[in-house]
Amino acid sequence: MDPILAELNEAQREAVEQIDGPVLILAGAGSGKTRVLTQRTVYLMDVEKVEPRKILCITFTNKAAGEMKERMKVTEDKSPRITTIHSLALSAIRRNPVGFGLSEKVTPIDDYDQKQIVKKVIEE
Repeated sequence: MDPILAELNEAQREAVEQIDGPVLILAGAGSGKTRVLTQRTVYLMDVEKVEPRKILCITFTNKAAGEMKERMKVTEDKSPRITTIHSLALSAIRRNPVGFGLSEKVTPIDDYDQKQIVKKVIEE
């Protein structure tokens, strides 16, 4: 068995080896989602010879994205794009804010501003 697949259960191996089209991994905390995404990416690059620049890994948290980058230990020039859904959305909005019905300058609000907005809404 390929070392990339060795530590995965049957469902995880199936997700890793699925090469036709995108794969959505939905599972509970601690079930191995990050491992599956990482191993799938390595499998696509090493076994299927997919160019890293053609791979987009999207996860929900910065922690998971960081773990994936660390586990893959690939150089920057040979790395697929690994990002969070939030970062990807912000990048798209910043490239074309008017297309999203926003002003030219888009800036995410910080925790303080969020609290101020919530307080104002509650007061009103």
